[in-house]
Amino acid sequence: MDAAQIRAALDALDELPYGNERTTRREDLVVYAEQCGDPAAHASALLSLADDCQETGDDQGMVVNFGRAWRIWQTRPEAFDVFLRFRFREHFQHVVDVLDEDARVPKSDVDRLTDEMEAFYRAGGYSMRAVYRSRYWISRRRGLADDATKQVEAMLAEDGDSGASCDACDLATAAYWYEKQEDLPRAVELWRAILSGARACDSRHHVAVAHGEVMIDLLNLERFDEARRHHEAGYPLIRRNRDLPRQLELHALYVNRTRSVLRGLEILHDHVDWLPADADAVGGLWWVCGRFLLFLKLLMNAGMADLPVTRPGGEVLTAAALHAELDAVLAEYAARKDREGFGTEHTETLETWRGAKIRHDVLPPRSAAEAEADLPPIAAPWADEGNADALAARARYLSYLSHPHAFAAWERVAAVAPPPAADSPDATPTLLEAELAEHRIWVAAARRDWAAAARWISDAMAKYVDLGRLDHALRMWSETITLATRADGDEEAALAQHAKARDQAAAAFASGRITGAQRVRVHLPGLLLKLERWRRAIDAEPDVDPEHGKRVAEEGARDDAEFGELATEHEALPEYGRGVRAWTEVTAALRRMFGRDGDADEEAAYEQKVAERLGDVVGLFDSLHLPWLAAEAELARGRALLAAGRAHEDSALLAQAEDAARASRARSDGIADVEGATALLLAEAIAAREQYADARTPQREEEALAAATEAALLLAGVDPVGCARARLLIAEAHYRAERHATAENLFGPALDEIRERWTGEDCRLAIYTGARHHAECLRALDRPRDAVELLKPTLDIVPEGYPTARSFMWYELAFCYEACDEPNAAVRSFIAAADASREAGNADPRYVALKHAARVIAPTNIEAAFDYLDRAAAAAAEIAEPELARRVRYLMAEAASLKLNFLVAQIEAKAIPDERADALLPPARSAAENALGELRALLDTPDPADDREEYVTAMERALKPLTLVMLVIAGEPVTAAQLQASFAADCERWGFPQFAQVAESNARYAEEQSG
Repeated sequence: MDAAQIRAALDALDELPYGNERTTRREDLVVYAEQCGDPAAHASALLSLADDCQETGDDQGMVVNFGRAWRIWQTRPEAFDVFLRFRFREHFQHVVDVLDEDARVPKSDVDRLTDEMEAFYRAGGYSMRAVYRSRYWISRRRGLADDATKQVEAMLAEDGDSGASCDACDLATAAYWYEKQEDLPRAVELWRAILSGARACDSRHHVAVAHGEVMIDLLNLERFDEARRHHEAGYPLIRRNRDLPRQLELHALYVNRTRSVLRGLEILHDHVDWLPADADAVGGLWWVCGRFLLFLKLLMNAGMADLPVTRPGGEVLTAAALHAELDAVLAEYAARKDREGFGTEHTETLETWRGAKIRHDVLPPRSAAEAEADLPPIAAPWADEGNADALAARARYLSYLSHPHAFAAWERVAAVAPPPAADSPDATPTLLEAELAEHRIWVAAARRDWAAAARWISDAMAKYVDLGRLDHALRMWSETITLATRADGDEEAALAQHAKARDQAAAAFASGRITGAQRVRVHLPGLLLKLERWRRAIDAEPDVDPEHGKRVAEEGARDDAEFGELATEHEALPEYGRGVRAWTEVTAALRRMFGRDGDADEEAAYEQKVAERLGDVVGLFDSLHLPWLAAEAELARGRALLAAGRAHEDSALLAQAEDAARASRARSDGIADVEGATALLLAEAIAAREQYADARTPQREEEALAAATEAALLLAGVDPVGCARARLLIAEAHYRAERHATAENLFGPALDEIRERWTGEDCRLAIYTGARHHAECLRALDRPRDAVELLKPTLDIVPEGYPTARSFMWYELAFCYEACDEPNAAVRSFIAAADASREAGNADPRYVALKHAARVIAPTNIEAAFDYLDRAAAAAAEIAEPELARRVRYLMAEAASLKLNFLVAQIEAKAIPDERADALLPPARSAAENALGELRALLDTPDPADDREEYVTAMERALKPLTLVMLVIAGEPVTAAQLQASFAADCERWGFPQFAQVAESNARYAEEQSG
């Protein structure tokens, strides 16, 4: 054969599959090429044979044949064209690597060949990346870390060419090296260079790998939010890709470390059909199986051993059963591999998985941008989106986990599920048919169609019994018992049914037909009913039969203790948490009871107990990796702290309420109604903190407004009452900004939606605050009559038992009547506000209401005005707190000084006969002079808690009518001048120069009158 024929034959062999025939025929062509005497043809045949050896794993054959071709190059380089030289380039790195990995080859021979490789590359003008890469691997294998790093950096600095066009490959090589050197920031930089669009031989492959690798690096750097973004972007790229098992392992590791239970269940169900049925099927999935084994162990350790896992075709088994299967397969595989390798590596690895304590990386809350870009849940892959079994897999575990999306998940299943098979004596229902029948119970209950619910209960029960699923039958029976009470209200009958269900569950457990955790789940609904009855009995006091209340309390306490022992014994931790959460509602009811009884100490103690117990519940659900349940408990804790903070005007408690809102939002896991409720709590907490702050800040106002707006959007259609409260908060923000028209438009519709919900604790403050501020907006818009018509019916729905709320509304109504020019109605409303304040024990508001009643009535009845001022002073005197003693002195002085103000105003208006004025003037003047003395004494003995400018203003206000009396009525200009001059000097001494200037001017005027 001549050279042309040899080349044609070599090309023809490329069409054959790799194997013995192809290799044998290559060897024959090598012989023919050597015989024909053409060095280029001979080298080409040798390199083709080296190719085949490399592809079939014959490293020795590859090295030998490459070496023979290389010797031809060394003696006859001029015989080689560009194409043939390039083929040497393709092989050089592989040959060097194989020789360097072979301990029998002297290092000097490897170094010599590497030098020849470098000379060859330089002579050919090739990119030196492959040379640097080979030197890197040589240095790495020899433990020369510094040299390896130098070669890596040289490789990265070298430009590529047509033979080194995949920048991503070299970036990945460098990133793996820096990971090994624990220089994770540098590794992250390199992985992200790939993600930024580096040239790649397979872009999708490299991007998928980079996302997974950088994700773990970022976890190790505790840059958790960034790691989450790479997980969510990278997982869809590697999902069910059998060529990237390491990446699946990394994403499973991410789930384990972040305790993302839902995400882990999605990934498990995506690949549940990959889990090996026997040791022969493990292969390259060894590490993937290990990560899934650890995930299942996490579920079991969190009390979720019975969590349902669905295989293709609808087969359902528990997490514990799947863990046992997988563990057995891996144990067999490990034993086999260790026997083959005469070692213990695989068995030791399996033991580490069995006893591992996995690092827990706590993910931070999502940013707004992350939330918008969040990926939707991924349905099971073994069928299309319309396959009921695939959708049911997710619905099952969401139901088990008490996730708020469970109902919607079953609705999706019901929408695509095939109709049940025709009834026949031999027809056996499927588990899915039974589950859908159970779902339809709750659909009917939501419509309050109790008859339909009862029919579906019977249908589902029969199906579960036919299937032999006693655990499902008992659980469903227990969970649906309480539905009957919604129709007939017979809770005693329901409790009797719960007792029967518990007895049957106990017997089934004793016979081994259900697990301990399944028995606990049967027990739970009865406990919840008893605790709810107890809560209602407490809230109904004192309007409840004492014997009934005592019996309900004893039953609830006894059942709670029994349930706690049972749940602890069987490690049913999620169920235990739900029981404790229900108990906190009883504790909160006791707090409300002590509040109604006026026992402030016990109320405060129970406020603390509620917050502490809810904090314990949050901690428990956090430890069980159930963030949606933790979010709800944290939300309840925040609400309790907000109520306590408002009641005691305690800024520290309000700050804790705001923190709880943010913590709840961080755990909400994209659940709209939870996120809406937490946004509402956040808005309320910020608004309350601002209310008691020394000064409002625009930034915080905007923050509250943004949270309220978000709450209104999220709660619309989900929680109408919560949405109305959020809209009221938006209106409040506009009210505080004096955008009265905008606020008025928002107040009205929102108040109309909750006005009749005064019995709801969450609505009371919103109703009476919103009504007052709505009325103020109407007054500001010159619509006082509309404000009156708003407040009167609102007052009618506020019970007498809420005197504080009634006092504030009477107070605002009085101003509305005054704006309508109805002074008598205004006075009556001020007096009603004062009376309500007295009932509430609020002396300060009572003082203010009486003061305004005096002001309004003074033009028509000065004696009544004096009487109201005396009553106001008496109200101030009732303030008993020692720290307010100086304020009491100020209020009493102010009330005394106002008598002369009102009287002089009537004298100036000639609205009072002279003889009456003469009789009233001396005592009023004396009261004003005494008041001035008291105010001066307060200012001369300063206290940090004083509002000193308020005191000086009160003195200036009292001096004005007193000076007028001295100048005009008593004819004492000198005394008047002395009085004003003395006040001016005092103001300079007290640090109020602006008041001093006015007083000096008044003194000069009085002196002029004396001349």
